Amino acid sequence: LRAFHLRAEMGKHMGTRTEVIDAKEVEKLVPELNMDRDGALEILGGLWHADAGTARHDAVAWGFAAQASRRGAEIHQRTEVQGFEVENGQVRAVVT
Repeated sequence: LRAFHLRAEMGKHMGTRTEVIDAKEVEKLVPELNMDRDGALEILGGLWHADAGTARHDAVAWGFAAQASRRGAEIHQRTEVQGFEVENGQVRAVVT
């Protein structure tokens, strides 16, 4: 969280409303997050930008991949996608 504190200070100097929040506040603001300690990464806190939002693209991609694997999907990196099999408006398979 040290880096978050530094970023919050920098944000304040740049005129943004930025503050470090604890895990309970993160859970309250984003109830969709899995806050269980059995997840891949424990959420200790967050950096709250009252006027903006950011996300780490790599963490988001790995989060989707982890959940897909838990639900039975197979992940094949560096594999070209040729198309998708769609059934009832939902993707059922990826054609490689």
